[in-house]
Amino acid sequence: MKRNKLVQALALAGGVLGSVGFLGTAQAVTLSNGTLTLDVNATGSIKDVTNATAGFWNFGTPTIGFGISSSAGFGREDANCCSGPVSNPFSGTTVGGPTTIVASGTWGSLSYIRTYSLSGFDVNISTVVTNGGTSRETFKWFDSGDPDQGIPRGGGFASFNDVLPAYAIATNSSGTPPDLVKWSRTDPTAVLTFTPGSLGIFDASTLNSVYATPYDPNLANQDIGIAIIWEKTLEAGASVTLNYIQSYGTPEEVLPEPGTIVLFGAGVIGLLGVRRRQRD
Repeated sequence: MKRNKLVQALALAGGVLGSVGFLGTAQAVTLSNGTLTLDVNATGSIKDVTNATAGFWNFGTPTIGFGISSSAGFGREDANCCSGPVSNPFSGTTVGGPTTIVASGTWGSLSYIRTYSLSGFDVNISTVVTNGGTSRETFKWFDSGDPDQGIPRGGGFASFNDVLPAYAIATNSSGTPPDLVKWSRTDPTAVLTFTPGSLGIFDASTLNSVYATPYDPNLANQDIGIAIIWEKTLEAGASVTLNYIQSYGTPEEVLPEPGTIVLFGAGVIGLLGVRRRQRD
C-alpha cells in the first residue's frame, strides 16, 4: 500500500511539474550560483555550462544529453544537435525555481523526474525513475556528451581524457586556460566511460558496447564523448534514484587534491605550467 501511494505521489508530482511548474509552463531555464551558469532546454537536457571565461559544451554540436534503453526501445534527449533533432526523443518538459531545475518525462512504462542544482563548481544531477507498468522492467539509463571546452577558449576539439575509480575527466588540450570537465559517480554500480570513435551515445549498440567494456583513454588526446551508465531492474510500481556530479573549472579548482594532478601526465602538466606562468 505504501509503495502504491509513493508511485501515485511521484506520478502526480511529475504531472504538476510538467504542466504548471514553479514558474508556470515548461520552458528553457537558466540557473546560476555566481561561479557556474547552467542552461537547460525546455525538454530537460543541458544546453551548456559556463563560467566567467566561456562554455564547456560548444553550443550547436552534439553536446550533452541523457537517454534510456528499455523494452520500449532506445531514446535520447539533447539540447541541440548539428544534424537536427535526435531520433526517438523523450516526451519531456522542464520547469525552474530559484535554486533547482526540474525536468520530467516518460519512456514506455517508465517515468522520470530529474533535478539539477548548483554548488560551487558542481552541477548536481538526481534522476528518479519509476516503473508505472504492471511487470518488471530492466533498463539502462545514461548521460553522455562531447566536452569541447577548448573551442571557446581559442583551442581545439580534443581533450586529455582519463577514467579513475571515482570519476572521469576531460581537460582542454590546446589553448589556455586548461579547463576541466569532471563527472563523479556516487553509486559504485554506475559505469564511467568514454565513447571511442563517437561524440556520445546515440544508439543502443554503442550503449551496450561501452557498458559491457568501458573505455579508458588513459590520458589520450582525443575528440570523444564522456558518459555515465546505470543498468537497473525495477518491479512494477518501484522507483530508483540515480545521482552523479558534474564539475567544471580549472584542475586546481575541480580536482579533490593537488596531488591528483600528477596523474595527468606530461602533456597536461605542461598546460598547467603555461597557466601558472601567465598568472605570474
